[in-house]
Amino acid sequence: MVKALFIKRDRGRYSITEAGLAELEGGCETLAAWHGPKGTSETPDLPQAGATVLAAVPNSTPIEVAEDAARAHTRALEVELLELVRSIDPTSFERLVLELLQAMGYGESGNIEHSGRSGDGGIDGVISLDPLGLDRVCVQAKRYADGNNVGRPELQGFAGALRGLGADRGVFITTSAYTREAREWAAISGARIALVDGRQLAGLLVHHDVGVQTATTLVLKKVDHDCFDAL
Repeated sequence: MVKALFIKRDRGRYSITEAGLAELEGGCETLAAWHGPKGTSETPDLPQAGATVLAAVPNSTPIEVAEDAARAHTRALEVELLELVRSIDPTSFERLVLELLQAMGYGESGNIEHSGRSGDGGIDGVISLDPLGLDRVCVQAKRYADGNNVGRPELQGFAGALRGLGADRGVFITTSAYTREAREWAAISGARIALVDGRQLAGLLVHHDVGVQTATTLVLKKVDHDCFDAL
């Protein structure tokens, strides 16, 4: 899409160009004939930051092209966002995670405690789901580089910290991923720990509007046949 000059990128924001608008109005014939770089057969699972990859389906409608472009933009945004999150300091990352969980509906601002500090036993935040604090969710946030995956010992340590606080639920969030052993242990251990990896984290941030803002809104209209039928 970028090579076709239908979408332009400026400081992390994407917008449709005049050529792109003309393509939509003309039925997307150029896009329908374009199948991406020679030798490629599918879109990669995770594009590079700043890249927008879109392979048009023949006979696509303008609405379908716009939807595909929006999905491609979102995927590129998630990659860029994850790289940025990995660059902030650990304390800021913990605050970001708690802000996300609040946006997802876990507790209110007064019921979320940022407890990350030396000797915290692996607990970076505590969310009280009831006024008396009897129902709590504990949070651990690990800002790890890509490839530095969370292993089983870290999950076991977190489970032990939960027991020490008398909590039975936890959320473990990392900017990397989890080893197979870690996921297997979480599945069979009986510990109620939700695992969120870097890719999921980026998707949640975008979906709940944390760390992002709306760049533009494109409205596509269609004929209202009911209006004409009622005349």
